[in-house]
Amino acid sequence: MHLSPDHTVPDDPRAAAAFWLSKSSLRPLSDQEQQALQDWLQNAAHRHEYELMKGVWNATALVPAERLRALAKDPQTPPRRQGLGWSGGLALGAVVCITVALTQFEFNPEQAWHEANYSSAVGEIRRVTLPDQSVITLNTDTRLQVRYFAHRREIALLRGQALFEVQSDRAQPFDVQAGDTQVRVTGTRFDVLYLPEQTQVTVQSGSVRVRQGAWWWRQQVDLHADQQISLSPQITELKAQTADVQSALSWEQGTLIYKNVRLDQAIAQINRYRTKPITLSQASLGAIRIGGTVPIARTQDFLDTLPRIAAVRVEHQVNGEALILPK
Repeated sequence: MHLSPDHTVPDDPRAAAAFWLSKSSLRPLSDQEQQALQDWLQNAAHRHEYELMKGVWNATALVPAERLRALAKDPQTPPRRQGLGWSGGLALGAVVCITVALTQFEFNPEQAWHEANYSSAVGEIRRVTLPDQSVITLNTDTRLQVRYFAHRREIALLRGQALFEVQSDRAQPFDVQAGDTQVRVTGTRFDVLYLPEQTQVTVQSGSVRVRQGAWWWRQQVDLHADQQISLSPQITELKAQTADVQSALSWEQGTLIYKNVRLDQAIAQINRYRTKPITLSQASLGAIRIGGTVPIARTQDFLDTLPRIAAVRVEHQVNGEALILPK
């Protein structure tokens, strides 16, 4: 089976299974590659090898990096040892096959014709235009990497939040990777928030496909206009919900909108725009509900107004931080 001048599927079923698993672990498969994989899996022997290979794929994580490199350089079958049964030999052989496949991709990657890194400072909102006229708006303290290939467009959101306005091109899917969450579109307007404690995808127009999790346990869901998903250590199920898009994307216009939200959630968001954080003296204060708008450039307005709408007072610290206490 032939995919491109650089990536031909091996004839040997086991090697081909390693090829597909290693390829899909390094990046999302294109639509053409997805179809090629499905065609290959129509053969019962191929599917059998693929399922076996999936079962031992995780073994590579248990092999030290130096040993993996050695296996890749000299993938010879070791002398048979007593006690190494069929399953053990298969696992070791699979590790070797996978290692070789990964090494081939690592040292012979498809070349991107456009690469760029973008970042924004704390409190900064930055807008960048990509070669295809797609636009990315970076929210505060955000970092991302852009790579354009011949048949796909890839964005790695490394930290923060970004709004994507994607030019439609069905021949070149647009993928955003945020940790183990992937968003794929052809043309739409959507927002991705990626923080250590939360990943959130909000769609303003068009539709996206969200995939989450490692390849052996990957969920996916389609989101349409005015829908959203939120993931956290406590929420791992992909479930589309109706979104308040106006509030979710108000940051693009320099304003944060709150409608009956918890005080601790509002403070967590506002702190992303401040170099000196706001803290609560008591965790119970976080349950207070508030509403209103906060100009991103003037977060001090929030502190001035808060005692008027909630039973709290604000104590300004010498170092510029602010402490919220009960009245």
